[in-house]
Amino acid sequence: MRKPRVHVRGGIYHLMLRGNNGQEIFFENKDKWILMSFIDKTLQKCDAIVHAYCLMPNHIHLVIQVNDISISQVIQYLACRYVKYINIKYKRYGHLFQGRFKSIFVDGNQYFLTLIRYIHQNPLRANLISSLEEFWWSSHFDYTGRGKTTWVTQDLTRSLFLEKNKNWLEEYNEFMKITQTKEEFYDFFYKRKIKNAKKPMIIEEIECTRKTQPKLTLEQILEFCEKEFGISKELLTRKSKKPEITYSRSMVVSLAYLTKTATLKELAVYFNQHVNALSRCFNRFLLSHKEKISELIKRCQA
Repeated sequence: MRKPRVHVRGGIYHLMLRGNNGQEIFFENKDKWILMSFIDKTLQKCDAIVHAYCLMPNHIHLVIQVNDISISQVIQYLACRYVKYINIKYKRYGHLFQGRFKSIFVDGNQYFLTLIRYIHQNPLRANLISSLEEFWWSSHFDYTGRGKTTWVTQDLTRSLFLEKNKNWLEEYNEFMKITQTKEEFYDFFYKRKIKNAKKPMIIEEIECTRKTQPKLTLEQILEFCEKEFGISKELLTRKSKKPEITYSRSMVVSLAYLTKTATLKELAVYFNQHVNALSRCFNRFLLSHKEKISELIKRCQA
């Protein structure tokens, strides 16, 4: 019996979908554009975000961060839509993807960065191109500023490079010049897996005591932040570019999400924002204000 996949709220996963028996899953470039549009719709529906992707002829790589909806449900929704499209378009039957999809939990910053490089260098290892700049179908183009895939977020990657250098793009390009073989990556992966086997870590996860506390309402969180920051609820729910209001509203979103009062999708509707834009802002804010958020969660739930 297959073990059920473990769902970690806020967890990041390396996902791989392979063609059945190694067959190609794209028959023309339009199919890739269609899949990318399906990814966008899936992320909106499932309240998830993508940190990196690569579309190879016979398989797909995604680095995806999920929230309340499990990785299994997210991929089922995406794969079913794409298979239905392919089967109707090309009048075919049967499976397109090979068995059960593969997913690996990303449990550390070093592994996260190594994974980004491994995925972006995939076309080079497969000898599809001689330079990364020749390949259109990965988030490397977005990372270097030449692509504009709206559903790809670079915030976590940027923050990890910014720890070393303010010019994150320069650091990223230097990092990508280090050629990594498949064997080197898997050797790193398995050594890291053994080392961290008893100590899993969610990237930038903030622990809260919701299990022992009554569930808050969004109204209660707004009232708490109104008193905390001296900004009225009316201003907190309106669009504004004033730094103090933007900060306070981001804190409302963080508290509401991390105490499971509301999903990012529900908060996007409430604040009249696109869920992907809100997700990117939330992750960036979370990385910068982790200690303050943890403090306010405890006070808000007290």
